[in-house]
Amino acid sequence: MKNNTAAVEKKNKNNNAAVEREIRGRAKAFAAYSFAMVFFVGIVLIVAWDKMSIHWAFLVHVCINVVFMIISFLAMRYPLKFKWFFRNLKSEKKAQPKQTEYRHDKNYGFISKVFDRPVSVSAAGVPGAYVEKCIGFFQNMSEAQIDRLADDAMSYYQEIREYSGDEVADMPETLSGRKILDWVYPKVMWIEHDDGAEGKIQFIVECDCAWEPEHGMEIIVFDKEIIHVGSYDGDLQGWREEYLSDKEN
Repeated sequence: MKNNTAAVEKKNKNNNAAVEREIRGRAKAFAAYSFAMVFFVGIVLIVAWDKMSIHWAFLVHVCINVVFMIISFLAMRYPLKFKWFFRNLKSEKKAQPKQTEYRHDKNYGFISKVFDRPVSVSAAGVPGAYVEKCIGFFQNMSEAQIDRLADDAMSYYQEIREYSGDEVADMPETLSGRKILDWVYPKVMWIEHDDGAEGKIQFIVECDCAWEPEHGMEIIVFDKEIIHVGSYDGDLQGWREEYLSDKEN
């Protein structure tokens, strides 16, 4: 713990030093610019005072630049106290921890352990730690949860088969257990962090499936439970509310 604290303090000290150097550099440049403006406008005032009708405007300009010059000198001496005077400090941005950015990209994602297929991730603006929790659940489902997923996928398959007839694509006539998952092809994990869910993970995995090429299939997870498997509609909130309502009853 002491080593970690010392490392953090050292990092903060180095960050502050970098910010101070940048502020001093900017303050010197700004002081030089303000001094040049005061000198130039002062010369104009001295030479052409009687000929100018706007000399008061020039005087105000000189006063403003004098104030800026004083602030610049103080910033060189006490840089961190005058950080408010400077914007977009590169050294300060560099010191900020990098945020993990997740995009919907076929080249980014993970290989599903259950389906043995790549799954991309869409999670714009979602904290990286939360995304990792969602991926972690999907990658480490219990045997019971995988069986539940297979049973729900089978129910969806049988529903489509009854509706469209006995023959569905080129699938075998008989399927049982987890074999149905061989005909499911996950594509994207959609994650939208919802603070109203009290930190409980929730996401949708959009899939293609052999028996319903038009509407595909979705796997909706909420609070580490698979709450819906069926035709893709993307309505996580609706299925979550129905799940919570059934649970209360």
